[in-house]
Amino acid sequence: MKSLILIGSPRKHGNSGIVANELQEKLSAHKNNIDCEKIWVADLDIRPCTACGYCDKVGKCIIKDEMQPLYTKVEEADIITFISPIYFGSITAQLKTFIDRFQPFYASKFLLNNPKIKKGSNKNVSLITISGMDRDYFFRNAQEIINIFCMNLNVDLGPTLHLKNIDYASEITEKPDQLNKVSELAQLLIQ
Repeated sequence: MKSLILIGSPRKHGNSGIVANELQEKLSAHKNNIDCEKIWVADLDIRPCTACGYCDKVGKCIIKDEMQPLYTKVEEADIITFISPIYFGSITAQLKTFIDRFQPFYASKFLLNNPKIKKGSNKNVSLITISGMDRDYFFRNAQEIINIFCMNLNVDLGPTLHLKNIDYASEITEKPDQLNKVSELAQLLIQ
Protein backbone atom coordinates (compact mmCIF):
# COMPACT_ATOMS: atom_id res chain seq x y z
CA MET A 1 0.00 0.00 0.00
CA LYS A 2 1.31 3.46 -0.90
CA SER A 3 0.59 6.73 0.88
CA LEU A 4 1.39 10.16 -0.49
CA ILE A 5 1.45 13.16 1.87
CA LEU A 6 1.40 16.47 -0.02
CA ILE A 7 2.42 19.39 2.18
CA GLY A 8 1.50 22.89 1.06
CA SER A 9 3.43 24.85 3.65
CA PRO A 10 6.73 26.47 2.68
CA ARG A 11 7.84 26.24 6.34
CA LYS A 12 9.26 22.79 7.13
CA HIS A 13 9.47 23.10 10.89
CA GLY A 14 6.05 24.60 11.42
CA ASN A 15 2.73 23.07 12.31
CA SER A 16 2.12 21.47 8.90
CA GLY A 17 5.49 19.72 9.10
CA ILE A 18 4.78 18.42 12.59
CA VAL A 19 1.36 17.16 11.47
CA ALA A 20 2.90 15.51 8.39
CA ASN A 21 5.52 13.77 10.54
CA GLU A 22 2.85 12.52 12.95
CA LEU A 23 0.71 11.20 10.09
CA GLN A 24 3.69 9.54 8.41
CA GLU A 25 4.73 7.89 11.68
CA LYS A 26 1.25 6.49 12.30
CA LEU A 27 0.78 5.25 8.73
CA SER A 28 4.27 3.75 8.49
CA ALA A 29 3.82 1.89 11.78
CA HIS A 30 0.71 0.11 10.51
CA LYS A 31 0.89 -3.67 10.17
CA ASN A 32 0.21 -3.47 6.41
CA ASN A 33 3.65 -1.92 5.82
CA ILE A 34 2.40 1.27 4.22
CA ASP A 35 5.03 2.90 2.03
CA CYS A 36 4.62 6.54 3.06
CA GLU A 37 6.16 9.39 1.04
CA LYS A 38 6.09 13.06 2.02
CA ILE A 39 6.38 15.71 -0.67
CA TRP A 40 6.98 19.36 0.15
CA VAL A 41 5.23 20.97 -2.80
CA ALA A 42 6.89 24.35 -2.11
CA ASP A 43 10.33 22.80 -2.69
CA LEU A 44 9.51 21.78 -6.24
CA ASP A 45 9.77 23.70 -9.48
CA ILE A 46 6.12 23.57 -10.50
CA ARG A 47 5.07 26.23 -12.92
CA PRO A 48 1.44 27.35 -13.07
CA CYS A 49 -0.98 26.11 -15.71
CA THR A 50 -0.87 28.37 -18.77
CA ALA A 51 -4.29 27.32 -20.13
CA CYS A 52 -2.64 26.46 -23.45
CA GLY A 53 -5.22 23.76 -24.22
CA TYR A 54 -2.67 21.05 -25.04
CA CYS A 55 -4.08 18.67 -22.41
CA ASP A 56 -7.59 19.15 -23.83
CA LYS A 57 -6.44 17.31 -26.95
CA VAL A 58 -4.11 14.63 -25.55
CA GLY A 59 -4.75 14.38 -21.79
CA LYS A 60 -1.16 15.28 -20.90
CA CYS A 61 0.53 18.47 -19.78
CA ILE A 62 3.06 20.01 -22.14
CA ILE A 63 4.97 21.82 -19.36
CA LYS A 64 8.15 19.97 -18.47
CA ASP A 65 9.01 20.61 -14.84
CA GLU A 66 8.99 18.74 -11.54
CA MET A 67 5.25 18.17 -11.79
CA GLN A 68 5.58 15.35 -14.33
CA PRO A 69 6.60 12.56 -11.90
CA LEU A 70 3.92 13.67 -9.44
CA TYR A 71 1.14 12.64 -11.83
CA THR A 72 2.36 9.04 -11.63
CA LYS A 73 2.79 9.20 -7.85
CA VAL A 74 -0.81 10.38 -7.45
CA GLU A 75 -2.10 7.68 -9.80
CA GLU A 76 -0.21 4.96 -7.91
CA ALA A 77 -1.02 6.11 -4.36
CA ASP A 78 -3.70 4.33 -2.36
CA ILE A 79 -3.85 7.11 0.23
CA ILE A 80 -3.39 10.79 -0.64
CA THR A 81 -3.36 13.38 2.14
CA PHE A 82 -3.18 17.12 1.58
CA ILE A 83 -1.81 19.13 4.50
CA SER A 84 -1.95 22.91 4.33
CA PRO A 85 -1.99 25.92 6.56
CA ILE A 86 -4.84 28.28 5.84
CA TYR A 87 -3.57 31.45 4.17
CA PHE A 88 -6.17 34.16 3.50
CA GLY A 89 -9.01 31.68 3.86
CA SER A 90 -7.66 28.92 1.63
CA ILE A 91 -4.83 26.47 0.94
CA THR A 92 -1.38 27.82 0.13
CA ALA A 93 -0.52 29.17 -3.32
CA GLN A 94 2.04 26.39 -3.77
CA LEU A 95 -0.57 23.68 -3.20
CA LYS A 96 -3.11 25.45 -5.40
CA THR A 97 -0.56 25.60 -8.24
CA PHE A 98 -0.03 21.85 -7.85
CA ILE A 99 -3.78 21.23 -8.00
CA ASP A 100 -4.27 23.50 -11.00
CA ARG A 101 -1.78 21.39 -12.92
CA PHE A 102 -4.20 18.45 -12.78
CA GLN A 103 -6.07 19.93 -15.72
CA PRO A 104 -4.97 16.89 -17.82
CA PHE A 105 -7.01 14.68 -15.48
CA TYR A 106 -10.04 16.94 -15.99
CA ALA A 107 -9.54 16.86 -19.76
CA SER A 108 -9.10 13.08 -19.80
CA LYS A 109 -12.29 12.55 -17.82
CA PHE A 110 -14.65 15.20 -19.17
CA LEU A 111 -13.35 16.06 -22.65
CA LEU A 112 -11.72 12.86 -23.86
CA ASN A 113 -14.04 10.43 -21.99
CA ASN A 114 -11.04 8.42 -20.83
CA PRO A 115 -10.46 9.06 -17.09
CA LYS A 116 -6.93 8.38 -15.90
CA ILE A 117 -8.32 6.91 -12.68
CA LYS A 118 -11.33 4.63 -13.04
CA LYS A 119 -14.33 5.06 -10.75
CA GLY A 120 -14.15 2.73 -7.77
CA SER A 121 -10.35 2.79 -7.54
CA ASN A 122 -10.57 2.78 -3.71
CA LYS A 123 -8.19 5.72 -3.35
CA ASN A 124 -8.53 7.36 0.02
CA VAL A 125 -8.05 11.14 -0.22
CA SER A 126 -8.01 13.31 2.88
CA LEU A 127 -7.36 16.90 3.88
CA ILE A 128 -5.78 18.37 7.00
CA THR A 129 -5.77 22.13 7.42
CA ILE A 130 -4.20 24.21 10.17
CA SER A 131 -5.38 27.71 10.99
CA GLY A 132 -4.78 30.40 13.57
CA MET A 133 -8.49 31.18 13.48
CA ASP A 134 -11.62 29.15 14.02
CA ARG A 135 -13.65 30.41 11.07
CA ASP A 136 -15.28 27.38 9.47
CA TYR A 137 -15.77 29.08 6.11
CA PHE A 138 -11.97 29.18 5.67
CA PHE A 139 -11.94 25.41 6.01
CA ARG A 140 -14.95 24.98 3.73
CA ASN A 141 -13.15 26.95 1.03
CA ALA A 142 -10.04 24.74 1.28
CA GLN A 143 -12.19 21.62 1.37
CA GLU A 144 -14.11 22.64 -1.75
CA ILE A 145 -10.84 23.00 -3.70
CA ILE A 146 -9.87 19.46 -2.69
CA ASN A 147 -13.39 18.23 -3.54
CA ILE A 148 -12.97 19.56 -7.07
CA PHE A 149 -9.54 17.94 -7.31
CA CYS A 150 -11.15 14.63 -6.30
CA MET A 151 -13.97 15.03 -8.80
CA ASN A 152 -11.44 15.49 -11.60
CA LEU A 153 -9.54 12.40 -10.42
CA ASN A 154 -12.72 10.33 -10.26
CA VAL A 155 -12.41 9.71 -6.50
CA ASP A 156 -14.24 10.88 -3.38
CA LEU A 157 -12.84 13.03 -0.62
CA GLY A 158 -12.59 10.97 2.55
CA PRO A 159 -11.93 12.16 6.08
CA THR A 160 -10.97 15.75 6.74
CA LEU A 161 -9.46 17.40 9.77
CA HIS A 162 -9.50 21.09 10.53
CA LEU A 163 -7.07 22.07 13.30
CA LYS A 164 -8.18 25.45 14.65
CA ASN A 165 -6.59 28.15 16.79
CA ILE A 166 -3.03 27.08 16.00
CA ASP A 167 -1.16 30.13 14.80
CA TYR A 168 2.53 30.41 15.58
CA ALA A 169 5.19 27.97 14.40
CA SER A 170 5.18 24.64 16.26
CA GLU A 171 2.24 25.67 18.46
CA ILE A 172 0.61 22.29 17.81
CA THR A 173 3.25 20.63 20.02
CA GLU A 174 1.59 22.41 22.94
CA LYS A 175 -1.79 20.92 22.03
CA PRO A 176 -1.51 17.11 22.25
CA ASP A 177 -5.27 16.75 21.83
CA GLN A 178 -4.90 18.20 18.32
CA LEU A 179 -2.08 15.78 17.45
CA ASN A 180 -4.25 12.93 18.72
CA LYS A 181 -6.81 13.92 16.09
CA VAL A 182 -4.11 13.32 13.43
CA SER A 183 -3.58 9.81 14.83
CA GLU A 184 -7.34 9.20 14.69
CA LEU A 185 -7.43 10.35 11.06
CA ALA A 186 -4.58 7.96 10.24
CA GLN A 187 -6.68 5.10 11.58
CA LEU A 188 -9.60 6.13 9.35
CA LEU A 189 -7.33 6.18 6.31
CA ILE A 190 -6.16 2.60 6.76
CA GLN A 191 -9.51 0.97 7.50
